[in-house]
Amino acid sequence: ALTDDDRLVMNRQYRHGAGEVHLELPGGVMDAADADAIAGGRREFREETGYGAREFRHVVTLRPNPATHTNRVHTVLALGAAPEGAQAFDNGEEITVELIPVPELLRRCADRVFVIDRGVTVWCGTVDAFYEVSNADNEAQVVERMVALMERVAIDQEDIEARAAELGRTPYEILVIASMIEEEAKLDEDRARISRVIYNRLFQGMPLQIDATVYYQQDRSVPFPELRQVDTPWNTYLRTGLPATPIANPGRASIRAALNPAPNPPSGDPMCLQLRDIYAALGQTAPPCLYLFYVLANEAGGHAFAASDIQHQLNVDAAAAAGLL
Repeated sequence: ALTDDDRLVMNRQYRHGAGEVHLELPGGVMDAADADAIAGGRREFREETGYGAREFRHVVTLRPNPATHTNRVHTVLALGAAPEGAQAFDNGEEITVELIPVPELLRRCADRVFVIDRGVTVWCGTVDAFYEVSNADNEAQVVERMVALMERVAIDQEDIEARAAELGRTPYEILVIASMIEEEAKLDEDRARISRVIYNRLFQGMPLQIDATVYYQQDRSVPFPELRQVDTPWNTYLRTGLPATPIANPGRASIRAALNPAPNPPSGDPMCLQLRDIYAALGQTAPPCLYLFYVLANEAGGHAFAASDIQHQLNVDAAAAAGLL
């Protein structure tokens, strides 16, 4: 929500799940009585902030986790925001309204990317920063700015050239790896381990078998088993090595993970202990405990990792039984 003097209406409130006070955009849950996203957005904005607005626009509707959830997130833009009355809190809510000039918010924010055009805020999902865009900018200019920032983060802040050399890779290959991590990881804690899976598989000459590469530049309505048989320069089921190009514009966390893959788990790690027990029951010697496989493990988007196809299949079966696949 933007006021006429270019200040964003923000909420500061305690979030019980995180156990932290967050400064965030106003938001909430649609009621059954809300006719549409704009009606829900107008009501939640009024209740949480006590503000109204001259105009409300529906910007976008997204499915944040279509693999496991059916919910949708609607983004509504409020222009000409101004106080209308008292806030109307739900039980347990305590919200402080803050008006933050756009330039100040740009300076504060260092871990997500938005495009701002006179208050129109759009999620970009790339390297961590803001872009201030004028009405005269076209899509190509915005993309150029995004790429320039990605290069600045990778080269100046993450020292991609020196670190890539230590890993035996080129900077471009690091960005390819980072792009796959960007698409595969839902939780930051998984990024470095997914990175290690990629490096381990490359070292062993195994196909990467990363689902996101199969979907790249393909019709996502086609069933995955069919897409997996389509030979493209990005299909890491049919081809070994890295895909031909990056498959996404990676963020800082994914670039950092590509440059700093997690170490393989120690022998006392639960994954390694399970691996040993599995093969002991089979009367076989367990293979080395290396990160080689992963599959979705919970509704939050976390992954279960495995060192062998047998162990991985147990994780796949558990995910299927939980309705995650």
